[in-house]
Amino acid sequence: MILRDHGSGREAALNWRVAMGKRLAIRTFDFVAYGMIPSLPALRLFGALVALWVLPAGLHAAAATELGEAAGSISVPGTRSEAEVQDVVVRALVGRQWEVVSKGPDRVVGYLKHRGNEATLTIVYSAAKIDLFCVGWKIDKAGVRQKPEQPKGWLNYIKADISKILSRTGAAAP
Repeated sequence: MILRDHGSGREAALNWRVAMGKRLAIRTFDFVAYGMIPSLPALRLFGALVALWVLPAGLHAAAATELGEAAGSISVPGTRSEAEVQDVVVRALVGRQWEVVSKGPDRVVGYLKHRGNEATLTIVYSAAKIDLFCVGWKIDKAGVRQKPEQPKGWLNYIKADISKILSRTGAAAP
C-alpha cells in the first residue's frame, strides 16, 4: 500500500474525502463495466451520493490551502509605499537566510529548509498592514516531512525583524 501525505487536521480530512471519492468513482465504473450494478436508477442514486459526499470536500480543500495557516500580522507605521514595504519584507527574509521564491505586487513568498524545519511563508502586504501565512513541516535528518508544524521561532524572528526595520526612519538596511 502506498502511503501519501494529505496534510494535517481539517485539510487532511478533506483531502482524504476527495481521494476516497475518486476511488469510489473508479469502483463504480468497474461495477458498471462488469455488469455488477444491473439497474440504471441504482447507478444514478449511487453516483449522486458519491457526488454529494466528495464535491463539498473539494471546494473547501482549495480554500483551506491557498495561503497556509495565519502566522500573525504587523501594522505598518507611518506612510510607506507598497514598494518600500516589499523591500522591508524581502530584507527580513534574506537576513534570516530564507529563500525568496516569488515577489508580486501584494505578496512575497519565502521558503526555508533548515535542520528540523521546512516552511513556505506567504507575506501579504499593503501600505498599512502586513499579514503572514505559513505552511510548515517538521522534517527528519534526511529532509523527509514528518508532521505539520509551524516553525514558531523562525516566524517570531521574521516578525521582529520586519517590525524593527519598519520602526527605523526611512527603510534603512539592518
